[in-house]
Amino acid sequence: MDIILNRNNNNDIKVNIEHKIRRHSNTFDWGTLNEGALDLSLNILNKFCDELTRERLYKKFATDIIADIPYGGAVLKENDIQSWIFSNIHFNIESKLDTYIVAVYKEETSENVLHFIPASNEIEAIITACESKFETERIKALTNEYLNDYNGITEYYQSKGVYFSDPVINIPLEKKDG
Repeated sequence: MDIILNRNNNNDIKVNIEHKIRRHSNTFDWGTLNEGALDLSLNILNKFCDELTRERLYKKFATDIIADIPYGGAVLKENDIQSWIFSNIHFNIESKLDTYIVAVYKEETSENVLHFIPASNEIEAIITACESKFETERIKALTNEYLNDYNGITEYYQSKGVYFSDPVINIPLEKKDG
């Protein structure tokens, strides 16, 4: 779906997406980096990617795309939005994030999945890997509750039939010449 943004001379804004996420403003805006532009960015990305990706990228999307839209509006092509997401998917707002490798086994589905999780600590990596849907607020709440309690988070997930490996930081191997 293309995103159509239109503003007339009376400053009436018309867009073809719903304002479902109201975090910064009650109105959309573009051509600037204000609260309305951030909300527009959140709601556009909400149409095209999962919550974790949306939360990681919306400020960059606002800076790269939304701030450059002319006052009168524009049409953002679906392919262009998806290409931008793909090109920026590994962008981390916090440069101090490491990528952890965590294996997760779920009894309910008998699935064993290897996850590569950008996180600031091991507990956050475990929680993010163990959650079946990347619900940012739930991950934050669990991370705060179990921040320094590895045994507690282990017991919590084992009671749900979810088991995980110790997280390992993924360190890319350097290419050696010769």
